[in-house]
Amino acid sequence: MLFGGLVSITFRQLGVRDIVELVKEAGLKCIEWGSDVHVPTGDVKVADEVRKMMRDEGLRTAAYGSYYRVGEGKQKASQFERVLESAVALGAPVVRVWAGSVGTEEASEEQWGRVIEDGKRIAALSNDVGVGISFEFHNQTLTDHGEAAVRLVTSIGCENVSLYWQPLDHAMGRNPMDDLNCVADWLRDVHVFSWAKGADGGGIERQALVEREDDWRGYLKQISGVSGDHCVMIEFVKGDDPGQFLEDAAVLRKWIDEVSGGVKEDAADD
Repeated sequence: MLFGGLVSITFRQLGVRDIVELVKEAGLKCIEWGSDVHVPTGDVKVADEVRKMMRDEGLRTAAYGSYYRVGEGKQKASQFERVLESAVALGAPVVRVWAGSVGTEEASEEQWGRVIEDGKRIAALSNDVGVGISFEFHNQTLTDHGEAAVRLVTSIGCENVSLYWQPLDHAMGRNPMDDLNCVADWLRDVHVFSWAKGADGGGIERQALVEREDDWRGYLKQISGVSGDHCVMIEFVKGDDPGQFLEDAAVLRKWIDEVSGGVKEDAADD
């Protein structure tokens, strides 16, 4: 089944309560909470308050969206432990992490080794407390295309490790459907947006979600056929406008209804 939702960093300018109310108004079911503003890493009190709010409002916490760069030696060894502590207090089933900070075209085997080794470490720590690890699918990381992402998760070799996915054609010029099919067996959640290269060939322009209707109908149909439940969450909107988000959410709900027969109603965490 597919759950429609929101990535909270889409609206860093809004408070936690505002985010919750906006998602409810949109008729969506889940939220990925970011670790930079809304649920700061290490602030267990805030995480617990957000968990209770989500439970009371009948919403699902999809993930704790961290900015932990796996394999980056400049990070303190204890940084991930603080991330994990917040994720547990939040009731998040998975922590989203980043596969280093170098793309696959530039990465050395030594850099691959560091990311794999640290990935195994944090996967084991997370498994001990019943939490999963899911890698952001992003350019300038070791998950900048499908084959690389699969290489990473299979090299780590832990059952609680999965992958996010998002179309990277605006950044990498790849066929997104090829990447989606490649990572399907490890797919967790999805970031949904409508971006395109600027008219002058430079920069990125945000569009209304409906502008990429044909693409997203195809992606969601494919995702709906992948086993398990998947949160498909809007990330960033045109003009950072809550009104645009509500329009995009209505479109997303329609597409989900068409490909999977509707969004589950029993979405709240225990």
